[in-house]
Amino acid sequence: MDNHPILLEGIHCSYLLMDDRFKERKIYLRIHNTEYLYYRQLASSSGNLFHKFYYRHESKLLKKYEKAIANRAILLTVSEQDASVYRKEFGATRVMNLPVFLPFHNVQPREGIGCFCLYHGNLSVAENERAAGWLLKEVFNDLNVPFVIAGKNPSRSLLKKAGQQSKTCIVANPSGDDMQDMIGKAQINIIPSFNTTGIKLKLLNVLFNGRHCIVNDATIEGSGLAAACHVGTNANALKSIITQLYHQPLGEEEIALRKKLLEAEYDNLLNARRLITWIW
Repeated sequence: MDNHPILLEGIHCSYLLMDDRFKERKIYLRIHNTEYLYYRQLASSSGNLFHKFYYRHESKLLKKYEKAIANRAILLTVSEQDASVYRKEFGATRVMNLPVFLPFHNVQPREGIGCFCLYHGNLSVAENERAAGWLLKEVFNDLNVPFVIAGKNPSRSLLKKAGQQSKTCIVANPSGDDMQDMIGKAQINIIPSFNTTGIKLKLLNVLFNGRHCIVNDATIEGSGLAAACHVGTNANALKSIITQLYHQPLGEEEIALRKKLLEAEYDNLLNARRLITWIW
């Protein structure tokens, strides 16, 4: 058997850590989320009692498992927030933060002004459906602004709710290219969240490729990206921000700030070199 380092991608690939044949190997585990917290928050977001029970049960199992493996590998988290949880709650002693690798490298929002607001996400995930439904009911219920919801497998319930509002439409199961086109064309990308774990990849996508970005506190918690977003604490605040930004171009100062915050932190080549240095 060779003695090469091993890189495990995600908790779902980590059972190797429980095999004593590998206990002397140099193993790195990429942590995508504090999974037990993620599942706990999924339970809170779900309106289905069976799903709530399932997510809570999985959360308990994951917490026990994450504690068991916390010191069986060198952990690579995607955020300092997750690194802190592993250190404080699970007693992990070998934790390093490594930003996510992204398919885009430069902040490149389109020029001009868009003509709609966009919420996007995997709509088969309870948290995302809840966010879309909340936007329909609490934010875009009386705004005279076109609103597009785009994502995978919207439920009949969400389709019905969207159909009841004249300026709202749902784009179901768009291709990757179509989704990127909508993100770029939107005047405002709005990304509320009810989950504070990990880093929101769709937030990074919007900040690299979209115009105005409106979020709530949970979306940007622990990300260090609040300065690049417009943050609303409740529905009325989000309405006010949308009204303010809908006819306003994205300014050069805002673009420059995004470049400063994002392009160094999420430099794939630089982060790959860091990872190679750590492993070898």
